[in-house]
Amino acid sequence: TDITIEQIRETIIEYPVNILEVDPNKLVSHSEYKEEIERASKEALELFKKEDYLLVTTTPFHNPKERLNLAKIAEESDMTIDDLSLMLSYGLGKIAKNILTEDLSFAGVYLSGGDITVAMSDELGATGSEILEEVVPLAAYGKMIGGVKPGLHIISKGGMVGDKDTMKDCIEKLKFN
Repeated sequence: TDITIEQIRETIIEYPVNILEVDPNKLVSHSEYKEEIERASKEALELFKKEDYLLVTTTPFHNPKERLNLAKIAEESDMTIDDLSLMLSYGLGKIAKNILTEDLSFAGVYLSGGDITVAMSDELGATGSEILEEVVPLAAYGKMIGGVKPGLHIISKGGMVGDKDTMKDCIEKLKFN
């Protein structure tokens, strides 16, 4: 969304963020799905050697005109938009799992989109999240319950929620908890 693009742009001005751009076209392609997850996971671990912040995104924040047209892809691939959305979400969830299960220390994870939160939680085997507080309206801070990363601090925000500073506000919350 436009707000997500604005939030990313504001955040990378404020923080020394390594950006891992995941190719959404490959995540909706049966033939390239696994390869893209493996590539992105490996690159993410290399990027963590350089900075403490990592942004994993399929959002073309540098050129919003490159956004996926899921309706067109669904028509061409004989899949539904819902199926394509699940491939994207679970692809990102698998990448997150690959990163989070490495022997690294994490203050927490910021997730934009309920679908992404569900996918990552499923991939980590979590049974749910304990919501501790609302950072901003419709952005919940809490801890994962169960799975391979119990107690992992997370903030889950709706994809179209907030203003240009919301991502930065959420990162600040994770930094100091």
